[in-house]
Amino acid sequence: MCGRFVFYSDKDDVSLMFNVRKFLSVYKPNYNVSPQHDVPIISRVDDENVLLAMRWGMQVGKFNMINIRTETMEKPFFNKMGHCIVLANGFYEWKDKQPRYITLKDRRLFGLAGIFNDHTFSIITTSPNVFMKSIHDRMPVIIPKGKEEDWILSKSLELLKPSNEEMDAIKVSTLVNSPKNNSSECIKAI
Repeated sequence: MCGRFVFYSDKDDVSLMFNVRKFLSVYKPNYNVSPQHDVPIISRVDDENVLLAMRWGMQVGKFNMINIRTETMEKPFFNKMGHCIVLANGFYEWKDKQPRYITLKDRRLFGLAGIFNDHTFSIITTSPNVFMKSIHDRMPVIIPKGKEEDWILSKSLELLKPSNEEMDAIKVSTLVNSPKNNSSECIKAI
């Protein structure tokens, strides 16, 4: 499950890392991205990567789905969806009611696998890697560096695997329990 995440990188980092030249949406740092927030994502428009805003939580029937399991992605229904990259500097998971800010060890910006439809998106989750197993039984799919365009352009599901990136988990304040709290205090170690 991925119920909250963080995105604060600037346009230069996004442009360099994801080959984005068009920014169709203005964004501010968000240290506590919650479902129903409008979030910058990267998709393909006119043969180039474009940053635009979409709402987190895709309507599927009567359900508002913030996450889609990799196992579910094989259903024909999802073949009609567009692929996108959800920008993240980290995400939150709770263990024994204590929030943890999960990042890559090198603290770089990364992309989560997403699918979208009608200006809404969901994050794809998979089984945990070795690092995440002690924290949670699911994790968001982190697209390997250099494979982001493969995900956006392809309908292949072979990238939907647990990440082999080195990761870190930082115990943080329960400030993140409320979506109203949105400052860098949310990611500070306690």
